[in-house]
Amino acid sequence: MSENDDLDLIDLDRRRWVRYELPVLVCVDTDTHGDQHVRHVVPLLEEIAMAADHRRAPIVHDPDGTDPIADHREDDPAWHAISHAGATKETWVGEQPYADWDWFETPEDLTAEDRLTQEDDEGPDADDEDDDLEWTPTG
Repeated sequence: MSENDDLDLIDLDRRRWVRYELPVLVCVDTDTHGDQHVRHVVPLLEEIAMAADHRRAPIVHDPDGTDPIADHREDDPAWHAISHAGATKETWVGEQPYADWDWFETPEDLTAEDRLTQEDDEGPDADDEDDDLEWTPTG
């Protein structure tokens, strides 16, 4: 399913957030006065990995992205989300994912936007550019 597909076909109650860990390198420079400053943050894309809990079980969150699901094996949408995210990782990571991803501060931002889009007569192409966040890595 591509990002251009109609959200009316999406069951947002079955949405699950599969947590991944993205390590970053943080460059800290020290000036001649001993003051330190973060200068660059570089994502290590080749090291993106599915996050796991203390039992080494994948971490999956509810449709709002707020609460972890206690046991993904008992939640069919969670199991399918884990399988799909893992199987398509090379596609969604890509060579420069930050150039293509929609960056949101919290999962609630996306869920709220999707719910509004489903209710909006204008559809998913409504002009709502103020809610989009962009991040451009430096380094």
